[in-house]
Amino acid sequence: MGSFGGNGGDAANPPMPSLLHGLGDDNPLNLQADEMFARQLDTGFATEVRSLVLDPATGLAGRDPEAALAGIAETIPLLGELKDRYLAQATGPRQKALLEPLIDRRLERAGGELGRIAEQARSVLDDRSVAER
Repeated sequence: MGSFGGNGGDAANPPMPSLLHGLGDDNPLNLQADEMFARQLDTGFATEVRSLVLDPATGLAGRDPEAALAGIAETIPLLGELKDRYLAQATGPRQKALLEPLIDRRLERAGGELGRIAEQARSVLDDRSVAER
């Protein structure tokens, strides 16, 4: 079975029901293809999130503090649009079921990074304010 389902099969260790049960053809090759495609989409999503948030040349992390704080408000809806765009590329309910939790985890991490960037920007701005007094 693919990495998203359980194994087992005796009385002491009954098989875990797959989260993907009932979402499509149970052919192992089709499941493997769906997992591979979901991972490809996840990799593309992760690359775009890094570009928006962490890339020193294009992301918020590379901006000066004022621009970073202003950019956070712009970035949050962009991340939602990015999620919708990647989920729309999933071909079928099983691919979507595989992809959505991966994307949600990446969005949680991105939210943490946005919080870190905001805190760092506020700290720099506070230090400037104190130094200007």
